[in-house]
Amino acid sequence: MSTTPHTNPLGQTWFGRLANLSTLALLILILVISTGEMVHGQLLKFGEVMFSDPGQKVQYFLLRADPEKPTCNRNVNIEQEVARQEAAAASGAPAGAAAPVDDVDNLFGEKTFNATAVRESLKATVANCVERQEMYEHIRAHITPQLKFYRGLETSFFVLFKFGADNRSMILLILLTVTAAFTTMGFHHISLRPARYARDFKAQAWSMTICSLMMLYSCVRYYQISVESGVAIEDPRVYFMWMVLFAVLAAVSAFRIIRPPKSPENEEGTWTRALECVPLIANLGIFSCVYFFMHDHPSGPAIYAHKILDFISIPLALALHIWAGMLFKQSRLVDLFMNIMRPWKLSPEALTYIILLAAGLPTAYAGVSSVFVIAAGAIIYHEVRAVG
Repeated sequence: MSTTPHTNPLGQTWFGRLANLSTLALLILILVISTGEMVHGQLLKFGEVMFSDPGQKVQYFLLRADPEKPTCNRNVNIEQEVARQEAAAASGAPAGAAAPVDDVDNLFGEKTFNATAVRESLKATVANCVERQEMYEHIRAHITPQLKFYRGLETSFFVLFKFGADNRSMILLILLTVTAAFTTMGFHHISLRPARYARDFKAQAWSMTICSLMMLYSCVRYYQISVESGVAIEDPRVYFMWMVLFAVLAAVSAFRIIRPPKSPENEEGTWTRALECVPLIANLGIFSCVYFFMHDHPSGPAIYAHKILDFISIPLALALHIWAGMLFKQSRLVDLFMNIMRPWKLSPEALTYIILLAAGLPTAYAGVSSVFVIAAGAIIYHEVRAVG
């Protein structure tokens, strides 16, 4: 299987730059989502170490926001308040104000005024008020410009992480929309044979248009059926985003039908060979839609497409793995390693063994074998071929 080679510098156009920047921003947000809980925990731990004061019982979580000044009165005359409440009880009126008499309280009979209990209660209330006001002053004294900067950084990261965690499905669908549109515009979908002739590009564009329109119809029917079922939809945005995804793909594919790229071979080609250039995703989409439509189940393809959101962490982690592999491929690490191995003039068997050993141990323990294949697979293949 292969992909279509670059027929034009799409990445250098405004559409390519927009797609690249959008993809980069979404991947960074996915990275924040994946590591956000751990990073935020470390930020809280650093804040506790740098700004807490155990002597005054001031911890960092109390400093994350400006404190609210207590409104209680710490200068209450306890004896006067006890006398006032005792006089109010003797006259039959409530102690605080003119409140209605509760019939439930009358079920227990008349209550006698306990001056000692009221006095102890007032003392505890005043002590609690003093403690709250002292804590308020201590917290205010610890709010420094350095603390404001740090807590602004920490809370901003938490807001970003929470936003990403609450909208993971939307982020994945937006990422799919951007990358699929760019891939369709540049004819980079995986197929059995790369497109080279004019009819090859037409076959790709027409197949993607048909597949996208069929999936769009399936998503619309899935939403209509879900609404008509009477069960509340958990997140309607997801349904609409699926529709937007396939509508964008259909529009891009239709644009490519109208304005196909210039064939590098300047030939039409044959329709039989052009079928080999139909993207695999278009084949799968068209055949699955035809199957479900024939069985009077138009929402079937959309239902199965929604299943990807049940395992949201897998495609998000896969996106990060691919990104890491692409970044790794831009480095010179593999070339430097091969520069060390070339002077030894090892046999193909020995070179392959050493490469597999050097690549297998770290990638197996880190779970990033796919990253290494993306980054170093082609180089290792050519090096092994070069030694026979």
